[in-house]
Amino acid sequence: MRINPQVYVKNSTEAAKAYCAAFGAETAAEYRDETGHYAHCELTVGGELVMAPIEGPEGGRKEKHHPGRT
Repeated sequence: MRINPQVYVKNSTEAAKAYCAAFGAETAAEYRDETGHYAHCELTVGGELVMAPIEGPEGGRKEKHHPGRT
């Protein structure tokens, strides 16, 4: 099993470009939503998946509901 990071950001398309420029990453897969932002994007370095930047609300993380947790 592999665990890979997934980041929720505002302006996901620009963020992916910045990660590619900064870390030499390449876009391995991309799926855009109706606004042109990434619904899913996989970035690789040396053929290994390293990150999936996705458009998030207000550039923040998507909250998951966990019953019983505060």
